[in-house]
Amino acid sequence: MNSFKFRINQFKYFDNIKIIRSLKRFKTVSISIREGKCEIKCPFFFSENSLNRLIEKKKSWIKKKLDESLLNLENTNSFGENFVFFRGLKLKLVQKYSYLTKIKKSNNCIEIFLNNNKKNDKKRLVIEWLKAYADKYLIERVSTLSKKVDINFTSVNVKAYKARWGSCTYKGEISLNWKLIMLPDRVIDYVIIHELSHVIVPNHSKLFWNLVEKKCPNYVENKKWLIKNGSSLISLS
Repeated sequence: MNSFKFRINQFKYFDNIKIIRSLKRFKTVSISIREGKCEIKCPFFFSENSLNRLIEKKKSWIKKKLDESLLNLENTNSFGENFVFFRGLKLKLVQKYSYLTKIKKSNNCIEIFLNNNKKNDKKRLVIEWLKAYADKYLIERVSTLSKKVDINFTSVNVKAYKARWGSCTYKGEISLNWKLIMLPDRVIDYVIIHELSHVIVPNHSKLFWNLVEKKCPNYVENKKWLIKNGSSLISLS
C-alpha cells in the first residue's frame, strides 16, 4: 500500500480529522469537508509540524464548513439508527454484541453494546443516552456560563420541547431543550447566554440584544445558524 491513515487529536474541535498521506497520489495539500467530517490529503513527506500549522491557520474555516455540512438531512429516517448529531458532529452509530447494554462515545462514532434481545430497542436506547448526556452537560454549561457573563439564575432543568430551544421565567428559572446537545458548542453557548440574558431583560427589545451582544459578541452568526438549521434538528425524533 502506498498510503496510510492516522488521526490528529490535538485540536479538540477537529478530533475527527482524517489525514491521508500518499507517496504518489498527492503532490499538493487539499482539505475537503463532507457530511460533518474533515479530510486532509497531503504528500507522504509533508511534515507534521507543517500539518499542524496548516490546521491552526485553517481551523476557523474548517469549523465553519463543518457546521455548514452538519445538516445533510436527505435521510433523517436513519437518525438514531445509523447516525446521531452530537455537539456539532454527525457521528456514525456502531452496534456491537454484548450481554450488557452500554453506550459510549468513541473518537468519531457512538458505540452501542447490545444483546440480540434488545436490538430492536436501539433507537430508544440511543435517544435515552443523548438525553442523559444533555441533562448533565447543559446544566454544567449553564453554571459555567452564568459565572462567565456574571448573570445569576434560580434554577435550570432540561426537558423536551417541540418548537423552542429554551425559556426563562421572570424568577430566573431556565429550561433548555435536550436537543441542544446536537448543535455545535458555540451555538449551544449562544442559546444559554440568550436565556441567561432574559434574567435581566425579559423581552426581545433592543436593550436585550445589546446585552446578548455584550455577553456573546458572535451571537449574530450563531443566531443565523440556528434560524437556518434549527427547525430541521428540533423536529428529529
